[in-house]
Amino acid sequence: MTQAYGCVAAAIPMLFTFGSVALARALTRDGAAALPWALLFVWSYPFNYGFLNYMLGVALSFLGLGLRPPVTSWGV
Repeated sequence: MTQAYGCVAAAIPMLFTFGSVALARALTRDGAAALPWALLFVWSYPFNYGFLNYMLGVALSFLGLGLRPPVTSWGV
């Protein structure tokens, strides 16, 4: 049980990072200029301590928004 928790806890910052990059690239084609500064808070241990559930929810929503097809391809 503790090994599974450790693996999930280690994967959450990576999911958050990939979701942030995907969302930044979906919103602006050249990426976001402030993204490296935002990622400093993602990888800091004191910031992550206690926020794992919140970060998992935000990471999954960022991945969903960042990896969705563009609105123009939906025929709208």
